[in-house]
Amino acid sequence: MTNSHSKNLETSSIRAAALTKVIDLVDGDRNRDHGDPTENMTRFAELLRAYLGNRSAGSIEAVDAAAVGVLHKLSRTGFDPYHLDSWLDVMGYASIAYEIAAAENKKSDHLAALDDAVEKALGAKGKSS
Repeated sequence: MTNSHSKNLETSSIRAAALTKVIDLVDGDRNRDHGDPTENMTRFAELLRAYLGNRSAGSIEAVDAAAVGVLHKLSRTGFDPYHLDSWLDVMGYASIAYEIAAAENKKSDHLAALDDAVEKALGAKGKSS
């Protein structure tokens, strides 16, 4: 449910209309879906510190940027682990990280290796049941 500030304010430019839309977003559903922004960013900062450790800015690569996307979306699940869109976002960023890592590893058969891993996991699960 959005507060619809945009209905109450006349705008004179595209910039002003965009900013009014931002007011609707940050003052509406986002808090309900993801909780208090400061608490969420605190969780995200803790995850980010753990991921980066003592690495320098110069060591950050594309795969790290995708991982940061995963961490950001994952931090939101701390407020509501049943918000499905957050999990879809996590999977999306993780798939980007996987693609980057696979290209970096120059493994043309990375999908075959993934299929093998899934088959092994499912086989092991079937044996334990």
